[in-house]
Amino acid sequence: MSTTAARRRGGEIAVLTVPKDGCAAAENEDACWPPESTAAHGPVLRLALADGVADSYRPGPWAREIVRAFGTRGPLRATTDAAEFTEVLRRLCAAWAPRLRGQVREEGADRRMEWWEKRKLRSGSAATVLAVQVRGNGVWTAAALGDSCVFQVDRDCRPVLAFPLDDPRDFDAAPATVASADADWDALHRRVRLHRGTWASGDRFFLASDALAAWVLRRHQHHPGAWRELDEAVDAGTADSAEFSRWVGDRRRAGAMRDDDVSVIRLIPA
Repeated sequence: MSTTAARRRGGEIAVLTVPKDGCAAAENEDACWPPESTAAHGPVLRLALADGVADSYRPGPWAREIVRAFGTRGPLRATTDAAEFTEVLRRLCAAWAPRLRGQVREEGADRRMEWWEKRKLRSGSAATVLAVQVRGNGVWTAAALGDSCVFQVDRDCRPVLAFPLDDPRDFDAAPATVASADADWDALHRRVRLHRGTWASGDRFFLASDALAAWVLRRHQHHPGAWRELDEAVDAGTADSAEFSRWVGDRRRAGAMRDDDVSVIRLIPA
């Protein structure tokens, strides 16, 4: 294969997401890019996952805005330069605040805001952020703020790398997030994590929101087949999304997985 051809490889992307138990799909506060399973082509494949903070103001739409930016128009340097990553978020925040105010004004004609809604609005929207770029030349890069994770496994589903967390004990109730109001940009910049690695034919990548990421890392400590278990669950869910929902539900009921929105993006580079 020529160098040019190699750099224009694509891949198969599976996207699956399950809301909290008892919640409707529209209440899911995770967001993925791409938003649904697809075949991908091009020299750089962009993936993103954001997990909206439940007690912030309209976290789901904010998470969707973030992943759209990193999946489509964000600079390629955003996954290799913490300053560029932070600048993408700063611009998003600057545009998001007036949009929220406009939405509130429109809704104000129909109803009065509750006191707790006003408090949330002042604090803004918040989410964790994970952006990944996989290049056809065998290089991949990632930038993360918070506890959404990317996992690289080889063709035999053996783990190669976990980023930014690799220990289930590192997940807590207050991960780093980007808040759309009153963000401390210097502090946020210092909390951005970057990674640059290589991938080989047969490797696959899993981007996972925190509940799923913590589960698979904890499962791997006692069951070396955890990654194959996740891979097979994604295969089943790609064929029938209800299968993945059942798989997640079984683990929630067993107490093995926290009841939170669960999202996974799997990329198999071609």
